[in-house]
Amino acid sequence: MIKIQPATIHHIYEIADLWCQLMQIHKAWDADYFANVGVEDFIQVYKEDIAIYMNQSSQIVLVATDNEKVIGYCNASLVYFSNSFYNSDSHCEINDIMIAENYQNTNVGKQLIEEIRKWALTSKVKTMQVNVFSKNQRALQFFNKQAFQPLFHKLELKL
Repeated sequence: MIKIQPATIHHIYEIADLWCQLMQIHKAWDADYFANVGVEDFIQVYKEDIAIYMNQSSQIVLVATDNEKVIGYCNASLVYFSNSFYNSDSHCEINDIMIAENYQNTNVGKQLIEEIRKWALTSKVKTMQVNVFSKNQRALQFFNKQAFQPLFHKLELKL
């Protein structure tokens, strides 16, 4: 049975493994943009970052487990604007989400997003946002199915 729960320090290695898979997917689209996941230093820094996120009230890291094995994770942050020129409130930013390949299309991602949404509501933010790599059509379709709407288009010119 799939269980969604807050991540603990015991989940960090499995989260880092899923993150490496995510980086490999993105790296196939743009090798210059994403971290070289074969380098142990990057993986160690990511593990340290996740450990910090777990202990901050403005961050959340959730894991999806199946019989104690991590099959997916999502981490999100509260982003507060103290002074803004925009007519926008603070929001919840989804930083990463990754589901093991054999669990994709089984509603695990939807369950993780729903738990992040519940957490965000308790924090009194009014919106959730996520940056999706433009070539990641599966992720774009997934977030559209979760009722996310386009907000900005960030364009890049390679020099």
